[in-house]
Amino acid sequence: MSDEIKNLVNEKAWEEYKQKNTDGYGRACIKIARRVMQYLDENPVEFNIGYHPDMTTPHGIVCHCDYDEGITGFMAGAVRQMVCICYKDGWKFWLADSISPVSVQDWHEEEGVPGDVTSKVHTAIDKGHLVGVSKEEVDRYAAQLLERYWQRVTVGDADAY
Repeated sequence: MSDEIKNLVNEKAWEEYKQKNTDGYGRACIKIARRVMQYLDENPVEFNIGYHPDMTTPHGIVCHCDYDEGITGFMAGAVRQMVCICYKDGWKFWLADSISPVSVQDWHEEEGVPGDVTSKVHTAIDKGHLVGVSKEEVDRYAAQLLERYWQRVTVGDADAY
């Protein structure tokens, strides 16, 4: 098991990420991605849209795991991508982080999930980066994320904003 990550599903990609990210900036991304995946191993969650300190959101989890590096937003995006490609159900982590509460406000009146939200995951499936997930599953999960978000907003959950 690479780096003591129990649910690592793409060890080849993880090793490539580690080999390519050897400077301080890249090593910080690797360190936080490893911590995120290890955190998810020990604390499986049903992801939600939102921000720190909510520990059901990718943002909250990344902030929790970044207790010493002080990574930037761009670096957090790199962490998100590593988790997406390398971790079991990492695409769910990626998708929940890609849908921001601000953008959800614009979609509230629309039916379904906008295609631009799921298209990047669909592309990753088409390119063979994500194995074991279908486009239909991605679309269903995105709809569930939005439904949970609106339920949380309706009951006044401050962490949903």
